[in-house]
Amino acid sequence: MTKARVTLKDIAKVAGVSTATVSHVLNNTAPISPETSTRVLEVVRDFNYEPNIVARNLRKQETRTIGFIANTVMSDLVPDMMGGAMQAAMDKGYNLIVGESRQRAESMDFHEWLVRSRQVGGLLFCSNWVTEVDYPVPAHTPAAYLYCFSKKEPRSSVLPDSVKGGYTATSHLLSLGRTRIAYIGGTPNWRCTKDRWEGYKMAHADAKRPDVGLVDYGNWTIEGGYQAGARLLNRDAQIDAFFVANDLMAVGVMDAVREHGLEIPRDVSIVGYDDVPIALATRPALTTIKLPNYDMGYAACNLLIDKIEGNDTDDLVHEYDCKLVIRDSCGA
Repeated sequence: MTKARVTLKDIAKVAGVSTATVSHVLNNTAPISPETSTRVLEVVRDFNYEPNIVARNLRKQETRTIGFIANTVMSDLVPDMMGGAMQAAMDKGYNLIVGESRQRAESMDFHEWLVRSRQVGGLLFCSNWVTEVDYPVPAHTPAAYLYCFSKKEPRSSVLPDSVKGGYTATSHLLSLGRTRIAYIGGTPNWRCTKDRWEGYKMAHADAKRPDVGLVDYGNWTIEGGYQAGARLLNRDAQIDAFFVANDLMAVGVMDAVREHGLEIPRDVSIVGYDDVPIALATRPALTTIKLPNYDMGYAACNLLIDKIEGNDTDDLVHEYDCKLVIRDSCGA
């Protein structure tokens, strides 16, 4: 049998006061005598009473809850970003409701339903790749973007600095004396593919090394990386390094390199991108660029909370540096 929920009226009856007095004690909204406050709080403890915060916020027409809307939560990248957002929310006294953009509620997008039903005070949109998004956001709703950005209007966005990440990866390979470095991107027209390629070119220019034009695309998958790596090696047997735009494709490139009778890292060095768990499972372990997912999630949620609370915030793109994680696939 389910135990009945203790209500404010129950607390008031046992304490011998009005429900308004109990509310004032719990919310510190009016001066109440110490004796009465002590009596009310003792009853609250005895009954293990927990206020219905959501209902209270709805009555006040406010909520300390944030909607975290991801295109998918089934990703190696999103959970860390979500963890950072959760911690930022907790630090500021907020809760997080998590949903996916494909969800629907009462014939509308889930995030729109959250706002219109006053479940949340703001929306934090998250993607597992850097992309433009076009979510309909109800008017006057605070919103921010994490690992994505809005097509229609300026909103605070938190992104990794993919140009700098590509520059760091390529510079590391150049510092090892590699001279014919191939680049394997994901989807050709995606921003992160283009940005990492831009960093690759900048590193060559700054090192006064010619860009050898060895580029292919692997659609972000292990098989795609394998096919792209094999095509490039068939085209140019002198390739001595690969910068690969994600770790999954880098795993496929490793297979292609071995099938061509080459040894990693003696003959060919490889740098991946993302630092997902598979990077540690490869043999040799994969040198890669680590995304600051947790820090970006924390920062994006703080930006949103500033908007919710009416603090001055800009609507700029905030880019965060990525870190080179050196393992064994480069030899140094």
